[in-house]
Parts: sequence; structure tokens; C-alpha cells
Amino acid sequence: MDFSEEIKRISEEYESIGYYKSLDFEKVKNELIIPYLKVLYNPATNEQTIQEWLEQHTELIPMPIDNGHGLYLEFVISKFKIGNYLITDFAYLTKNSDSWKFVLIELENPRYSIFTKNEKNPKFSEKFNKAYDQVSNWIGYINENKNEVVKNIERFLRPMGIKKLEFNYVLLFGNREEIQSNHRKQDMWVEKGKGDIKLIHYNSLYTSSNLDLFIEKDILSHEADTFKLKYLHSILGLLKYLKNDEIFIDKKFDTIIRDMGIDIDTWRKGHLLSGTWRAGKMV
Repeated sequence: MDFSEEIKRISEEYESIGYYKSLDFEKVKNELIIPYLKVLYNPATNEQTIQEWLEQHTELIPMPIDNGHGLYLEFVISKFKIGNYLITDFAYLTKNSDSWKFVLIELENPRYSIFTKNEKNPKFSEKFNKAYDQVSNWIGYINENKNEVVKNIERFLRPMGIKKLEFNYVLLFGNREEIQSNHRKQDMWVEKGKGDIKLIHYNSLYTSSNLDLFIEKDILSHEADTFKLKYLHSILGLLKYLKNDEIFIDKKFDTIIRDMGIDIDTWRKGHLLSGTWRAGKMV
């Protein structure tokens, strides 16, 4: 497929907001944006395909909600379990000086249509409504079982402690072309996104609306009551606050972590590490 028009559009956006001052656009274009577009518009792509791609190219994982201090400790949870039968696709923490936001994200197959085919009188499609209802079920469950969900993530709420914790919800669905195909669809999309569930489309992942764009993130998996390091992309600030009985890190990562200058051996003996580490950025 020819993505030249889309590349031109995003290049102009980056230039208008000053991204070019700190970004090697050719590198980002060739290593991230074009490969992502190829996956996004591949007819064989489904929800699992796009999730796996994002977990290995974490710079484009959606971060549409910020509480002031960006992504906390540069980690994202894959398949966070709200309850026995409710599972998110991604989840992350963001904080400010006195409160937390825990953001839960649902991904859907990017091939699904947002609207029905009636251009004169569009309605949301059955698949969109089903996905929206699924996230609504998360809201209902958490409203009734908040303490249970908080207990699962309490280990991450350091050094500040719980204080004020707010849950936010995001549905990632569809593409920009469909939304912008007529004004009625644009208005419906905007209005629907004003509720408890923030709506974003797949083309937004490489735009400036993605708040931690081009920052690499660690991926943790949530299995039973355990959080495991799944993909190591950045420096592990988590080791400042979590001991080895609170997060599982396979020893296959040890050499890479040592090469980052982190004393993983001391951490494995049950000690928290000191110091501050920041994620890598494509420049």
C-alpha cells in the first residue's frame, strides 16, 4: 500500500508542534510508522495481531490519559484481570503529587467498522456497541468491587500510597478515515467519547495525542496474583519500589539488566535498589 499521503500529513503535524527538534523523523517513519501502517491495514490483522505488535513496539502503545506526571515508571500491564472473567488488553498508571489514575484499555479488531453502512443515517455498528458494552461492564464491576481491584495494584502505588485513585476507561476502535467520511459520523464519535469511556482510533497512535509517543515501555503480564516481566524495553525503575516477591523477572533478562548498569543480583537477594532510571527515547 502507498502511505505517502499519510506520512506527509503526520510529518506536517510533527513539524507544526516542534517534534523535529528532538526526533529523527526518517528513523521513526521507517522503523515504526510505516511498519505499523502495514500491520494496521493488512486484511489478515486482528486484535491479537495488533496487541502482539504493540507489545514489541511499545513506543506506540496508546497513552491517551495523563494525570500530570506521564506514565508511571514506564511500564504497561498486558491483560490485566479485573475479575475472573473480565480482562483488559492494556492498563497503566499515571499520577500527580496527590492522586493516581489507573487507565484500562480495550483493543478491538482494527478491521471492524465503527458505523453501519447507511451514510445518510449512520448508526454505531453491532461490533462497536458490543465493545462499548464490554468496557461498560468493567465500570460496573469496578464500582461494585473497587477494593478487590485496588488490592491487585496496591504494590505499584509507591512511594505515595493509595491516597486518591481514579479509574479511567479507553476503547481503541476503528480508523480515522471512517470517522471523517462525513460530519454526522464525526459528531457521533465526539459525542460518544464524552461519556465515561474515552474513544480513540488506531490512527491516533502515531499522533501527538498519544502522550508518551516514542517512549519505550516495559510490559508486565498479569497471571493469577502475579505480575511478570514479559518484554524488557526500558530501564527498570520498578526495582526501586518492588521486591522480588512482588514481581517476577525471569533470569533470562539478567544479562541485559546488568548491561543497563542495574544491580539485579542485589535485587534478587530481596533488596530494593536506589537511583533513578529513565526510559530510552528514539532520537
